Amino acid sequence: ISNFYCHFARLKVALSVMLTAISSILSFALLPLILAITFPAIALGKAVEVPVIALSLQLFLFVFVPIGIGMVFSYYFPQAVERYAHFLRGIGLMLLLLLLTFILVAQWETVWQLSGDAAVLAIAFTAFAALAGWVTALALGLELKDRTVFAIEFSVRNLAAAVLVAVSSLARPDFAAFGVLFIIVQFPLIVALLYIYRRKQTS
Repeated sequence: ISNFYCHFARLKVALSVMLTAISSILSFALLPLILAITFPAIALGKAVEVPVIALSLQLFLFVFVPIGIGMVFSYYFPQAVERYAHFLRGIGLMLLLLLLTFILVAQWETVWQLSGDAAVLAIAFTAFAALAGWVTALALGLELKDRTVFAIEFSVRNLAAAVLVAVSSLARPDFAAFGVLFIIVQFPLIVALLYIYRRKQTS
């Protein structure tokens, strides 16, 4: 989703993909430590299972395969890709909305129960994560466009990892509904961030 946001806003998708890949790889090593610190009762007395296969499949199917297909088409059919770029962005947005709707309907009762808390958490988490990404990129001396990519990647990608941990390690599939509701609330916040970016770019 973070890669799609960057593509939709015409930011540096390659940087977004690189950050997605790095965060996925780091998850293999850091998830046991994070779970042991945040959920000591779960980690106490037993090994913390890291969903290595799930993380690998997620990285492969949702990042490398689409990017690989896009690179092949861009190389062999550059004019067609350029001609249908707006149409393809629209298709991507429709598929994303369809996926969210499907999970939302499947977990409707859980979503309804979580709606109030999720809205507050989504706003707080997105603001904090986006700020952390922005400050990190600023500390690295990156330009405005790259700082915006970092802000989006930090706020969206961390949510995906959290949902995966909840489903795989904590055996809480209902957290997928929380993730979808989170994204729905987060969407206008990301749009607002991109609007601020556009204003700063044109000023």
